[in-house]
Amino acid sequence: MIRACLLERVRQARRPMSARVLSLSVLCLFAVIAPASPNELVEGANFRIAGRASRAIQKYSGLTWCTDRVLSTTGGIAAKVALGGHPKVRVRSYSFTDALSGKFRLVELQLHNCSYQRVPLPDLKLSTTTPLHIGSKSRILTPVMVSVIGEADEQLISRALQSPSVSSQLNFLRLDLPGLGDQHLQVINPHVRVNEGKVYIDTDLVTAGAAPETGIKVAISARPSLKNERYIILEGTKVDSKDIVEPEKFSVFIEDLLNPLIDFGRMDRTTRAFRMTELHTDNHKVRFTGKLLLAPRPVPSTPIASSDSSGKKKR
Repeated sequence: MIRACLLERVRQARRPMSARVLSLSVLCLFAVIAPASPNELVEGANFRIAGRASRAIQKYSGLTWCTDRVLSTTGGIAAKVALGGHPKVRVRSYSFTDALSGKFRLVELQLHNCSYQRVPLPDLKLSTTTPLHIGSKSRILTPVMVSVIGEADEQLISRALQSPSVSSQLNFLRLDLPGLGDQHLQVINPHVRVNEGKVYIDTDLVTAGAAPETGIKVAISARPSLKNERYIILEGTKVDSKDIVEPEKFSVFIEDLLNPLIDFGRMDRTTRAFRMTELHTDNHKVRFTGKLLLAPRPVPSTPIASSDSSGKKKR
């Protein structure tokens, strides 16, 4: 009697387990077969992704969620190694199979206290606004638009001005002197203050490579503004220095000489272009937003061999 009761309980316990195993087996079978369903063209992009049935099965089975978590975590670790600081990566894929093909719905990167090649970076948030398709060696295969939001405080601007890679892009540190060619000025111990829409810079300027004793102390104040999303110009510029005669007249002259302070068009390349949409300077910080366009690297054209009348090929 007791043995019969025990056997009946074992049978009842096995039934739900068998149903679970069967359900899991069917789900795995559909996950394998469904990727062969007709794929779909992504709106706003020229690549295709897995079919709707495949994406639904991978989504509700948790496979897509696991894929996003793994990619976000590994991307954050890679960004930490490359940039230091406190980066954060968020990846949203269409499905596991699409992620294997390098196709993503969204990639977002947040940077805090990071630097690149010893150049301090502002706090940035970069997010793709169009679908992303990545090929081998992390090369993008389709154009992608990236939204950029940034914020920099006074201390970060002071450190960045001391970097040659930053100062070389500023017009007021580049001089074209007759007979001497293109000369660069070097910023030494700059102190930057941002208040009420104006930027104040107290620094020593010397010719690049010269001894610090040969420099002059300069105090510059100006109101930066954005023009045509491409130029950052200075308005109301004032230059004060005991080594400059009549600094008021010199300030008017130097404003025409310096502008534009930054020309983003000079930084354009065949694979990237940046335009700034907003610029604000207040509360001891500089805030900006912009758009970054990334394009695939051009494929080099191969020469076509032609043959002459004798039948020999010409290159």
